[in-house]
Amino acid sequence: MEFIMKEKKSTNEYILYEMESKCEAQDYITKKNGILLDTKEDNPYKYYVVEYDALPPIAIFSEDHGIPPLFESDNEYLFIGADSRIYQIRKKVCWLLFLDSQIFDITILHKEKTICIICEVNVYILDFNGQIIWDKNFDIIVDWKYRKSQTELILYDINNESFCLSLVNKIQLTQTSQMNKMNNLL
Repeated sequence: MEFIMKEKKSTNEYILYEMESKCEAQDYITKKNGILLDTKEDNPYKYYVVEYDALPPIAIFSEDHGIPPLFESDNEYLFIGADSRIYQIRKKVCWLLFLDSQIFDITILHKEKTICIICEVNVYILDFNGQIIWDKNFDIIVDWKYRKSQTELILYDINNESFCLSLVNKIQLTQTSQMNKMNNLL
């Protein structure tokens, strides 16, 4: 990794590194939960990583026309120019939602294009704009597991009851108490 430049523009500072290989750039952003910009280049020649304000590191692959990636920003957006491409990256929170209890798990349901959020006493299904599509209250949730390719969710509450939820249809399928399980065994 070679340090290329550090430049301060307006109130924001960025640091640009040139990496020796594509693998080095990918490893760097993977370790720091960074972003790889989709370059659509089959044979990039230069590999850069930029660190900018509070954003995660961003990897940029370039054809190497002799000009390193360019940066400009305002309070809301970061613009990156690389080769003949211009990227706009939003620097602010897209949305914020206050839920009723502590969040235990966040799972993106890619096929449905929704987000399942398991909280201490609730389960929520949100769209990507932060709108609550469905929610259900429970006693204190102590464990959970997904099944059937994340289309169903099994919850276990503090009273030893289990619940099966369809995340696709957004309904509760079953509820089983520990007493019912024991009676079925007898």
